[in-house]
Amino acid sequence: MALSVGALVRGLVQQLRPASINTDTPNVDVAARQWRYGELVTQPIVRKQHALADEGSYFVANNAQTAVGPGTQVAFTAVNPFILLQNTSPVATDIRVSLDYINLVSATAGSGTASTAVFQAAAVVLDQGLRFSSGGFQLTPLHTNMDLSRTSVVTCYAGTLTAAAATGSARTICGQRNIRSGVSTTVPFTVSDIININFGGVESAGSVGGTAANLFANACILSHSFPAVVIGPQQSALFYTYTIGVTALTAPTFFTEFGWWER
Repeated sequence: MALSVGALVRGLVQQLRPASINTDTPNVDVAARQWRYGELVTQPIVRKQHALADEGSYFVANNAQTAVGPGTQVAFTAVNPFILLQNTSPVATDIRVSLDYINLVSATAGSGTASTAVFQAAAVVLDQGLRFSSGGFQLTPLHTNMDLSRTSVVTCYAGTLTAAAATGSARTICGQRNIRSGVSTTVPFTVSDIININFGGVESAGSVGGTAANLFANACILSHSFPAVVIGPQQSALFYTYTIGVTALTAPTFFTEFGWWER
């Protein structure tokens, strides 16, 4: 006779920490602790992504030692993302893709004719359908566990891309973030700037301060926490970056890397 889920997994609803601890012994049974909606309370042993890699869920993609650029974008344009990830799995599989990070290392600084204060902006959009149309480079998803040869459900692209028009379901997750204040009134980046975007991060973003005459004229390491982003089957995530405050832009370029897990 098959047991019900309720018979297999049962626990005590106890959102507050128990008043006493249990003796460390294999000979004492205790009830599993649960929160108000029935979820089990657990404490992971490893605070990194190794468990995801070990089970075969974690992937990265990069453009190796070749820098790519977002084009000469000086404003948000819905059909011109810099990075585009598509979850190509069939809807019936219910495999979801969770973005982990994007890391950009500037290879060329870019320049333009100033009109206002210069800064590099970023935006994130989720949408139904597979939005890639043309351009840029298709990157190869790589599993980070050498013992496994699993195939990713993601197709991903970076560079000067053209996407299909947004659908009526498009969600702007981040409207416009400043990810780098300009080096000067005409130059957005310094060569070797590092921009790290942590999706779902609860840490505060790394902060710097100064003027173009000192700090921002040097290469910076800038960390940003963005909202958690989950891409369902037959959906796309589009990451945009563009330079605000200049015209006649010579686009910056980046060594590009990003990671995600699939479950």
